[in-house]
Amino acid sequence: VESVAGVLLTNKKIISIHFQGNNVGDRGALALAKMLLVNNTLLELHLNGTHSPGDGQISSSGTEVLVDALVPSK
Repeated sequence: VESVAGVLLTNKKIISIHFQGNNVGDRGALALAKMLLVNNTLLELHLNGTHSPGDGQISSSGTEVLVDALVPSK
């Protein structure tokens, strides 16, 4: 996930990416959040099934980091 997020930092073509069922985890969530702050091309980010118990689970703090990247601050 971190490698893909790194590529998406300079992406100018990919508009949708699916991580369903992958072990994204909080490290991946942080990498995706950093990418979302600079990527203006990506329109869809699918994370369904990344919340199953065990390794790869995105915790509430990982979810908060993603939300912060998506919702503009006031």
